[in-house]
Amino acid sequence: MRKKLANITMLLGLMLALPVRAEIWVCDYDGSWSTFGSNNKGKFTWNVFWKSKAGAGWEINGEYTDRYGRSLLDGNCNDHTCKLTQVYHSGELNGKQYFWKGNYTDETIGNAKTVNRFEGTWGATPSAGDGLWRAVATCVRK
Repeated sequence: MRKKLANITMLLGLMLALPVRAEIWVCDYDGSWSTFGSNNKGKFTWNVFWKSKAGAGWEINGEYTDRYGRSLLDGNCNDHTCKLTQVYHSGELNGKQYFWKGNYTDETIGNAKTVNRFEGTWGATPSAGDGLWRAVATCVRK
């Protein structure tokens, strides 16, 4: 009995030591933004990867494109709330950094597909208080 218990304990230890493969989703968003106190607004696309983090939450990484140029976008989400950072690497705003906060919902539409709806605020400072944004994507699990 002790040998069997030792074998089970060893097997559990090995299972816990194995790396857990992160869950990854690919999402292509169409979105729009507007600016508080002005008529400045526009459309954008996001092409991002959502990667599950050990424990809880998600990392988001990818490309953002609007009429001002292309940007790298990255951030973290937990409990359907996200904080993202955007840095333009081309175009009129090359080198400028912006911050995004938002909440999302998911609607399952298949075994490995969801519709993801996002909305929040964006801005030139971490408080993200310069305007509103919203985006929708169909996401596919990889």
